[in-house]
Amino acid sequence: DTADLFFSDGLIVGTKSRVPSENQAFYATPGQLVPDSIPIAVLVDGGTASAAEILSGALKDRGRGYLIGEKTYGKGSVQQVRNVGDGGFRLTMAKYYTPNGEFIDKKGIQPDKIDAQPKLSDDQQKALVKLINENLVQKFVETHSRPTDAEIAAFITELKNQGVDLDTRTVRYLVKGEVARISNTPVVYDLEYDNVLSDAVQMLRNNEIHPTAHEAVPAAR
Repeated sequence: DTADLFFSDGLIVGTKSRVPSENQAFYATPGQLVPDSIPIAVLVDGGTASAAEILSGALKDRGRGYLIGEKTYGKGSVQQVRNVGDGGFRLTMAKYYTPNGEFIDKKGIQPDKIDAQPKLSDDQQKALVKLINENLVQKFVETHSRPTDAEIAAFITELKNQGVDLDTRTVRYLVKGEVARISNTPVVYDLEYDNVLSDAVQMLRNNEIHPTAHEAVPAAR
């Protein structure tokens, strides 16, 4: 159903079974809402799995979307749960293949552009644990319900004096998240913190992503 928003027809995913007669091909049905002329940036990472991974593979293989981020999870098996007594097991019935015939199980889908969030060092992770366990951000927001940039900067300096040395970007993200939580205004996105999203937006603004939608060779017949 989601693929139908971006395709008017053509293959979305194919499955191949041990029995050739059970092979299936799933095609888009008319209902496209997003014209082929509109560029699409697809954000992926190691948590992109199952249906999200199938959709990402279709958008990439058919030139409809430009994938940015990290390699996807790599879930390519079609499984059913079979009950045995009080327990059971998962039986692999078939395998998923992208429109270009790629079997992605355990290897995932490589994005068109590798882009990842900066990783925290061991010391930074320890500082983050201290920040969370001692509710330091919550205590700060309790006295600064709408903190200014200067107040956040002063808070970061105070944290460093207490031995909590985290980068400005991470602390600002946590503070904004806490402000949003207590004011019941969930943050949908954060371009300052989410550099992958920020890069994707910049590429779209710079017209660096060009749709090349094309029909794909069916992966299963």
